[in-house]
Amino acid sequence: MAENSTFSEVNEKYWDNAAVNNQYDSKPWQQDMAKQMIAEIRGHADWMGVSWAQKPKVDGEATLASLEPGEGEVKLLDYASGLGIASQALLPYVTQIRGIDVSENMVKEYNRRMKGRGIRPEDVFAVQGNLLDTTESASLDSPDFFNFDVVIVNAALHHFENPESAVQRLVKRLTPGKGVIVVCDFIPKEAAEGHHLHQEVSMFAKQDYYTIDYDKGHHHKHEASHTIAHEGFSKERMEHMIRDAGCSDFDYQRLEKPLKFGEEMGGVEVNVFIARGKRTE
Repeated sequence: MAENSTFSEVNEKYWDNAAVNNQYDSKPWQQDMAKQMIAEIRGHADWMGVSWAQKPKVDGEATLASLEPGEGEVKLLDYASGLGIASQALLPYVTQIRGIDVSENMVKEYNRRMKGRGIRPEDVFAVQGNLLDTTESASLDSPDFFNFDVVIVNAALHHFENPESAVQRLVKRLTPGKGVIVVCDFIPKEAAEGHHLHQEVSMFAKQDYYTIDYDKGHHHKHEASHTIAHEGFSKERMEHMIRDAGCSDFDYQRLEKPLKFGEEMGGVEVNVFIARGKRTE
């Protein structure tokens, strides 16, 4: 069995089921979180340092109606794309998007939703795949999945057993000397009595996992516990991760507003960062 395949299979099974049963964005708080992340990613488009196909205006809100002429073709890879939150955020600024997700059902739903927006499949589509597997799929070795101007991983890196290896592999998909990797994920937060929001161990080995309501001290079972490998990532760890993968121009920003989970998740609030790096060669 290939490295990471067991943990990846756990994620694949969970997210396949979540997509089929509409568990991913059916609740108001989930929809609010999705809207919040779309706005945050889109609002950081200029900060990313990419020569977009259409430029967001820096003196106003980044919306479809506030675009200026930009440069030529821009390719985006949305890795662990899920239902396409990052793709939706950056869609106005690129000419081509490729999504990759371990879950076949998430991929189907991603493609269904993009088609429903009237987007041509040849411009934007997702495929099932796992770049963390030591035996990568031949379909992901085609030129269509290399030389990206941007690679983004949104709210997914904490599900990867080896995030350092993941970042290294994703950076190799960028255009040398030009491509930018962007990561959005959680900031670790220690809770009372030495607990953590997410344990910094493999959740495949630790099935009993609880989120914590920091204000009330209550514990709440997290239904996706066994798919989580890390509590989040500090600025220092992300800088090492991105620079060691062969990138410069590193930056890490804490988003002003935390994400708030629903009451069934304890109503916990999680701080989020966005980080970037530019491939050097």
